[in-house]
Amino acid sequence: TDSFKTNTTLFGRLTDDWSAMASVTKYDQDNYEDANGDEQLGTESDQSFLFAKLVGHLTDSQTLRLSYEKREDEGDRPQRPQWVVSPPPVGLPARRGNLAYPLEIERETVTANYELNPIDNPYLNLGFTLYNTETELFQNGPFGPYYANGESTGFDLRNASILGMHTVTYGVDYRDDKSTAGSADNKSAFEFKSEVTGVYIQDDMQLTDALLLTAGLRYDDYELKNEVDASKLDADEVSRNVGINYHFTDAWSTFASYSEAFKGPQAQDAFKFDGTVIDPDIKPEDAENIELGVAYDSLTWFASAKAYRSEIKDVIAIADALVRPQVYGNIGTLESDGYIFELGHRWEKLMAKIGYHYNDANVDGIDANAYDHNGIANTVRNTVTAQLDYQFNPQWTFGWNARFVQGRDDIDYGDQVTYPDVEVDQPGYGVHDFYTQWLPSLSEDVRITLTLSLIHI
Repeated sequence: TDSFKTNTTLFGRLTDDWSAMASVTKYDQDNYEDANGDEQLGTESDQSFLFAKLVGHLTDSQTLRLSYEKREDEGDRPQRPQWVVSPPPVGLPARRGNLAYPLEIERETVTANYELNPIDNPYLNLGFTLYNTETELFQNGPFGPYYANGESTGFDLRNASILGMHTVTYGVDYRDDKSTAGSADNKSAFEFKSEVTGVYIQDDMQLTDALLLTAGLRYDDYELKNEVDASKLDADEVSRNVGINYHFTDAWSTFASYSEAFKGPQAQDAFKFDGTVIDPDIKPEDAENIELGVAYDSLTWFASAKAYRSEIKDVIAIADALVRPQVYGNIGTLESDGYIFELGHRWEKLMAKIGYHYNDANVDGIDANAYDHNGIANTVRNTVTAQLDYQFNPQWTFGWNARFVQGRDDIDYGDQVTYPDVEVDQPGYGVHDFYTQWLPSLSEDVRITLTLSLIHI
């Protein structure tokens, strides 16, 4: 694969209280070649990224942060990006295949953050974040030019108060989303608006030096409007969470947590507006998550083990991709179970770590897979990770990171009754990242990093 990436970052102090930075990245990549040397069409891209930030200390207890971010991405992309480029069957129109078409995406985000934290006031630790994101998309696809636009504006206002053994965080957040899409004749032929308002409170209770108990409540109110047919959907609910963390010794600790989450219908991906309708009886998603584990961390050895279970009822997605119009509604219950182990050791100049992750996910009894549940879930099963970091001296550091995922054969999928002779396999793969980092001087102002990535399937 031929690619070119360059980055320039500048940082400076304007005064003792004000500083600024700017970073520009340009990345161009040709279509990559697979392990057999075959070019994979639709994988090329021309990307650019601009980030600028201004930080000012207004007083000893007040800080203002302003940032601007712009991303641009263009290239020939498949009509269905999760599949390889392929022609339509003989005699059928182009849309029945998966051809590559020119695609352009641009996203701009402006964020303002204000913090007020007087040292002598334990009841006041105020934070306010305001943001606006605009996204534009253009594709000259199988049905001609297609335009989409999305805008998201929101804020988060929170405060933390220390009341004895309690650290209480409470606040309100709000987000307003608007999405439009259409052809060159009417770029707003489809228009959806959604609003979500949340109110929350979280209490961290340090019952003893070794025992921390956390508990919280959150109320969310969702509203979705279809500006074309004036339809409207509303949903609201309260979510709860509780957790405990106990240190047996300085090195040993254990934890357990239970949390709920709630998500109502929102303005969906503008790329899917055309040919999609929302089920008028759509229900909000309700999720429950349980985690428990144990951890050990000393000066040399460190290890952890964690088990988790997640259940999401009334998952919102496209019910059947083969039906027209596609119905955006509830497809069932997603269950995900797994456990994670990690073991590592530190020497004077070397750190080694190995990890193992097992996950099993299904939607209404069908193994989660990228064909039936694209963008929702996928079963990973067995994954092994490894890491080595070696500091040769204060100026030179070498490292290796690896990830190995076991393949799966004969995956269950939703249309097995219709296509009983079709077998779906998911090959395993491994990823190796080798890096070398050099600090030309003992100062950390300049560092040079060389990285080599290898993927084998």
